Amino acid sequence: MMDETDSVESTNRRSQILRVAAEIFATTGYDASTVRDIASAVGFSNSGSLYHHFESKDAILYELLQRFWATRWIEINAILAKHTAASEALRNLVEGTLQATIDFPHEISILNKDSAVLATLPEFSFLRENESKSGEAWRTLITSAIEEGSFRKETDVDLVYRTLMGAILWGGRWFDPRGHLQAEQVAEKIWRIVFYGVATTRQTELGQNH
Repeated sequence: MMDETDSVESTNRRSQILRVAAEIFATTGYDASTVRDIASAVGFSNSGSLYHHFESKDAILYELLQRFWATRWIEINAILAKHTAASEALRNLVEGTLQATIDFPHEISILNKDSAVLATLPEFSFLRENESKSGEAWRTLITSAIEEGSFRKETDVDLVYRTLMGAILWGGRWFDPRGHLQAEQVAEKIWRIVFYGVATTRQTELGQNH
């Protein structure tokens, strides 16, 4: 029977394995990475020791990406639950998503680099489901921003969504926390570039007065 000390040590070791594996997957590529690579980097003398914590390489990645999406949905749902204007909710979503690329750089890299490989694995079908659900949340807010008069009626919802996501994902790659801009400032600049490009005349005038 595992006592409390053993349980804590096992939990800590699992967390260490996840951290190390995330970096290896992001750097080497999921398909090219091996259990032996991870075991060696963690400090195990043989790869068999890793199987005491995870049954396979797939299981490690599964937990990594499940944790990532669970964290993302806590934040997304909190933003959606607030009774704010759609444009303000979008602004908060831009900031939250940029912060996620900074907090989870390896997970974002894995999703970008290995999407084709993961799409062939049935156990990772939850990735497509989450991406689709997330995209729908963004598009719904953009549509609501049009309806509330913040965005022009002819605004292309899908194009705005893809432009925002592209800017955010690239922003996460070049952002340096040691630089002169904080994450929320970068998010604000990304938001202003896109928002004032699709804003109504009235909204543009309001922005220029701030």
